[in-house]
This record gives sequence, C-alpha cells and structure tokens, in this order.
Amino acid sequence: MRKVILSIFMLLSAMSANAQNAYSSSMLEKNRHDIPETGTCIVEGNVTNVPDGTVVNFWFPENGDYIGEAIAKINKGKFHFKKKIRENTRYIITLGNDSKELPFLAALGTTKITGDNADCSLWRVENQNPAVIEETAYMDRRNAISEEFKKKEEESKKQKKEAQIDIYAEEHFYFNSMYEFMKGRPYSSTYKKELTKLIRNTPYLWNDPQKRVYEKKLRELCLKIPFNEVAEYQNLFTRKVLNVGDYLIDFMLYDHDGKEHHLEEFSNNNKYLLMEFCCKEDKDMMKTRPENVLDDLYQNYSANLDIVTINCDAEDAWMSGRLPRDKWNEWNDHKNSLAVMMEYSTMFRYVFISPENKIIGFGRHEDLKDKVKQHFAFVK
Repeated sequence: MRKVILSIFMLLSAMSANAQNAYSSSMLEKNRHDIPETGTCIVEGNVTNVPDGTVVNFWFPENGDYIGEAIAKINKGKFHFKKKIRENTRYIITLGNDSKELPFLAALGTTKITGDNADCSLWRVENQNPAVIEETAYMDRRNAISEEFKKKEEESKKQKKEAQIDIYAEEHFYFNSMYEFMKGRPYSSTYKKELTKLIRNTPYLWNDPQKRVYEKKLRELCLKIPFNEVAEYQNLFTRKVLNVGDYLIDFMLYDHDGKEHHLEEFSNNNKYLLMEFCCKEDKDMMKTRPENVLDDLYQNYSANLDIVTINCDAEDAWMSGRLPRDKWNEWNDHKNSLAVMMEYSTMFRYVFISPENKIIGFGRHEDLKDKVKQHFAFVK
C-alpha cells in the first residue's frame, strides 16, 4: 500500500509549486537513498483527450512501499521528464488524484508513452526492456483482435446473419485468435498471465461441440510451461489428471540414441511399472531424488518391475549429454515431456502401474520407499 498521507502532502506541495513555476529539482530526488540507480530514463508522453495542466505523478519503490512525486504537467497532450532509475524495476504513473495506475518496467534510454483517453492504465508503453516489448506485443494483439471482431460482426449484420451469431462469439473469436498468436511466443510472465486468463475463461466455451478442441489447444500452449510451474495450471483444467483406476495412456518418446519408444511397450508383459517424472537440471529436485531406492528396484526386482524415467528437461539439455543418465529406461519427447506430465501427474513424481495397465498409486520423493512396499508386494 502506498504511503498515502506523505504522498498526498508531496503532491499538494508539488501542485502548489507548479502554480508559481516549475518543480524543484531537489524534490524530485527526495527520499530515494535506498534505491541503487543504474542509469537515466527519459519518459516522453504523447496523449490525447487529457486536459492540459493534468499532473503526472511518478511512483517509485522504497522500503517495500511506493512513494509518489508530482513530476510533470500535461501541456498540449505532451509531457516529459528525466529520472535516475534502477533498470528492470517496476515504477508507476498516475494522473492527478486518480487511482488508476500505469505500471511499467524501466529501461535505460527513452520510454515512450502514448494514449487516447484519460485512463492512464490503458496507455501504451514502449522501451527496450524485453518484458515491456512482450507486454506491448500482447496489448497490440488484443487491440487487433477487438478490431477484427468488430469488422466481422459488422459484416455479419450487413449480411443479416444476426440470428446465427453465438452469444459467446467474441469469446470464441478471441480464444482462437490469441491461441494462434501465442503459438509463436516464448514463455514469459505475460504469456503466463494470458494463458491463465484463457484457461479460466474456457467455461464460456464448454457449451461448444468442439470443447475438447479448445482443451487440446490449451494443453498445447501449456507445453511451454517450466517444469516447476506445471502444477499451477493443471488444476485449472476441467478434465483432471489421470487417477487411481485409470488405464495407462500411450505417448511417443525417445531414448538417448534417438530411438522412438511408446509407453504401451510396457503393456502385456506381466510386470508392474514405476513411472518417474524428473527434471535433472532442477538442482533442488536432484538433491531429494531417492536414487538409492530406484537403484535397488532396478538391481533386485527387474524380473517383476520395469522403470521408466520421463525426462522433463529442455531438448538442448537432454541432447547435450551433460546430465547424468540412469541405468534403466529414460525417455524424453523433445518437448520437455510436459504433455506426459500434464496427463499423468503434477503433484506427484511417481506413478505406480499394475500389470493390467491400471494406475494403482502415486508417490513423492519423500515417501517413495514406503509407497513401493505398499504397491509392489514382491519388494522386501
């Protein structure tokens, strides 16, 4: 929460100073001692439909809070200021005493801000910060989708097709358009926010005969999710992961030599199967991985049990040979194997499967030894 009283006092003081003349340069740097500055940011604003004289407030982080400064006034739609900033830090702009905010990540050099109304939260920010570039790309795409839908709707009305328009037509159009856009985007904080929004909005789409197509597309977008974030998304889906009693589902994967394999290879061999999900570049995971338990199973119980590690590392790490390799089957689908993980388990690292190809249990690193004895009666 902002330091409201101090901020209001500062803003009133600044506005009073403006009435007499320009802002004091000493005030602009006041109370900034705890922020290590890395360079200068020049902000150039060019907006329309905002009254001249409107105060532009600049909020900067200090001691876990935000402190506000009245830093410029809009004159003929333009404002300009120069600040020493910390690169990659999030700052905020507000107008006058309006509560609406425009947060942006700072970058050295020039930041351009444009808008066509007095709601600064809708203004466009452009600078060389990669995160800002990504956010701007999504904003542009959202605006373009909105314009495309309006044109599509107008065309339908001209052709007198109003009765055929689905009440959720805009949601369908937005989903499919954004899906096509996101297929070519890298995973980022903006990608994550948009993906979460798409998943949460899918109830609007579930009445559609193609609802499984939507879920398939969502799961495809989820393949870019980092290993440690998969669980955040799985619970948002209508159809949950496989559960005890469900049958094994097949996937195609590859071994270290590039040979193609299928999970159904473990079917009909009268053996139990232990499926592990492992990301070997995750150092914290590898510290807790019970390799002694896995080695014991492989060395002493291979007559009754198969083990397959579904490797979830990125393709370059998987192919490089720098990661440790297991003695038993270790496969990767060259796509981080997240599709397999999304289907089988996100909260657990191990899946226990019976000779009849049914899931009989799940386990984590810390309880693997006990779960092995519970589900594999032949283990001593």
